[in-house]
Amino acid sequence: MCENLIGELVKGRYIDPVTRLPNREFYKKFLDIINDGESIKLIELHVELKDIDPSVKDIAISRIASIVKHSVRVPKDIVIRVGDKDFIVILGDIDDKLAEMIAKRLKDNLLYFNLNIGGNIIKIVPTVEVKDVKR
Repeated sequence: MCENLIGELVKGRYIDPVTRLPNREFYKKFLDIINDGESIKLIELHVELKDIDPSVKDIAISRIASIVKHSVRVPKDIVIRVGDKDFIVILGDIDDKLAEMIAKRLKDNLLYFNLNIGGNIIKIVPTVEVKDVKR
C-alpha cells in the first residue's frame, strides 16, 4: 500500500501547487496505512506572517516551505503542507532528543530568516511542536 501511495505522489497526485510538497490528502492517506499499534513522531508547524501584503502570501509560503525542507533530514523526513500556513514533518527512525533538536533548528531557521519580498520584510512567527501519533 505504501508503494502505491508513493507512486501516486511521484505521478503528481497529492501535490500542493504552491509549495510542490505533498498535501493534506497525502497526509490523511499516509495515516491510513500506518499499522495498528505503530507509532510515528512528527513535528507540527504553524506560521503566522506579520506585515504581509496578501498578494504575495503564496510566494512567502513557498519560501517558508523551502526553509522547512532544508531544516530536516532528507530523505528520512517528509515535509507536508496540511493547511494554509500549516505543515507536518513526519520524522523517520528518530528518538525524542533528536526530534526536539530538529524542531528547534526548524523554529530557529524560520525566526532568523529575513523574508524580503518586493522590498518588504515579512516577520515569520512559527509555532513548532513535536508529537507522537499512535494508531
